[in-house]
Amino acid sequence: MMKIVSGILLSILLLVTAALGAEPSVVTLKERAVVAGEQVELKDIAVIEGPGAGSLAPAVILKSPSGPIGVRLSADYILKKITAQYQGQVVLKGAREVHIARKYVKIPTARLEQLYKDTIVAKSPWRDSGRIVIEDITVPSGVEVLEKDKDAARAKISPHEDFLGRTTLTLVFGDGATAEQVNISARVRVIVTVPVARTTISRGSIITEADLETKSLDISRYPSVVMDVKECLGKRVKTGLRQGRPVLKTNIEDPPLVNRGDIVFLEAKANSLVVRDRAVALKDGRISEQIPVRNISSGKQVVGTIIAASRIEVRF
Repeated sequence: MMKIVSGILLSILLLVTAALGAEPSVVTLKERAVVAGEQVELKDIAVIEGPGAGSLAPAVILKSPSGPIGVRLSADYILKKITAQYQGQVVLKGAREVHIARKYVKIPTARLEQLYKDTIVAKSPWRDSGRIVIEDITVPSGVEVLEKDKDAARAKISPHEDFLGRTTLTLVFGDGATAEQVNISARVRVIVTVPVARTTISRGSIITEADLETKSLDISRYPSVVMDVKECLGKRVKTGLRQGRPVLKTNIEDPPLVNRGDIVFLEAKANSLVVRDRAVALKDGRISEQIPVRNISSGKQVVGTIIAASRIEVRF
């Protein structure tokens, strides 16, 4: 019997000794903390020591603040968040208030410039036409973004941008309320080999291969330039072209099928009856266009539709 009682007393003594010897975990709060994740965990804002350190470290205190200013949390608030998630003994020490802010990093100017250049070259409609030259880049200094967003840049460009001359784009780092936007601009030139007038070409002339030669030009000064000699051949010059000037789309047009003053065949139709006569075109015109003509026999002026070269149809 004495052995049984002695064993019970020994067990009770060991339990009491263990209870008295159990050490609390010590949480020492920092005055300031910078966090990178979406949630603030206890390990981000405190030094944790003791037997419960492993369980206390991931305790969520709050969602990370959205702006660069951050938030301030009292020690009492933090203790309530701890005790709601951890049942062991905790001794809270250190700062009575913790200032918590998101971790921002500075984006080097050289990287911003490279992102701009890469985007312009990739998006430019001229990338396969000639050599793109990017000069005089304007980049804001001291650009800081959330650390998690530093490698997540995307570009926004106006849908009406022609990528010639002064060109602006916006780089966006991140999403939502924490996104940072950076406006960057530069002078973009495109050097292309284009057709130019070999000699002065008069208004009304039909362009032939002999009228043209090619030359490398900065087309940012001529956004409507014709890029290929073949696009010019057989066209009529609307406005005179000086020697060495590039051919613009506004300078040329398809030649008319009928020219003013041409003798044409007039076809007058009334039901199944067709009467043919000759007339003088009083205006230039193309297929399916209506132009005035004067009947040579009667001198009467009528309006007819061009149906082929030198053929005008008039309906009665």
